[in-house]
Amino acid sequence: MSTIDQQQIKITKDRITGAVYRVVNVLGSRFPSEVYRNALAHELTKMNSDVKVDHALNIYYDGEVVGKQPIDILVDRTVLVIIQGNDKHDLKKSTLRHILMATGQRLGLIISFDGNKPKIEQVSYKL
Repeated sequence: MSTIDQQQIKITKDRITGAVYRVVNVLGSRFPSEVYRNALAHELTKMNSDVKVDHALNIYYDGEVVGKQPIDILVDRTVLVIIQGNDKHDLKKSTLRHILMATGQRLGLIISFDGNKPKIEQVSYKL
């Protein structure tokens, strides 16, 4: 991965983190994940990020597309975001790592709004 790619991913990750804290400061932590997904997407769009909500990524096997994997948000075509509100079961970091491997993406964030402050877990995969 080039230095430019790494810098862009870091910038995107920092934008997402800032947006998460703005959302939780306004909404708190008692809503379904859909509310947080939409609010986070709104915040990121205001920052001029390229945001795709409820996006399906291609799953590759042996160079062929063999299916689709839905994700909550794809930001700047580089960072996958999975939102967990008080209505969703925990997605394990190992599951997200497999999603990154199968989709060719490098960075994923699991963001939990279920608690007094948001929890952001980072999962990365080197291509």
